Amino acid sequence: MGLRELALGAPWMSDKEHIVAKKFVAGLRRFFKQRGVAENPLIVLRVEDLCFSLLLARRAEEALPTENEITKKTSERTPSAIEVAGRARERLRKAMKELEEACAKLGTPVDTGLADRMKSIMQRSVGVIEEITATRNAPPDSDAE
Repeated sequence: MGLRELALGAPWMSDKEHIVAKKFVAGLRRFFKQRGVAENPLIVLRVEDLCFSLLLARRAEEALPTENEITKKTSERTPSAIEVAGRARERLRKAMKELEEACAKLGTPVDTGLADRMKSIMQRSVGVIEEITATRNAPPDSDAE
């Protein structure tokens, strides 16, 4: 399997995930071409792992309770959902690092670009955990009485 086939997605992906995977892999293919990274089985395996990690992180974040669920205190899953999302993000970060290391091993380091391109994805979750924790620990609103 090459990057082109990888962009087709997998049977377990939703329609939305197929689109994300296709665009993500296409973006990485362009990035690799600009950086002179040759496609080989190791790179394809690392890109597959990175794409899978990205999709899992997105699924975990979608499972986080909304602000409305938190204020109504209807979500008993909040702490575990936060932990799952955090672990998924950590796995995504690790997959990026492994891809960068694979490129370096093959003689084409990209460590000064891939993380920068992924920065916006990682920044989407900044403050989410703190906000949920603060909301859950806030005293009840006295006006509601």
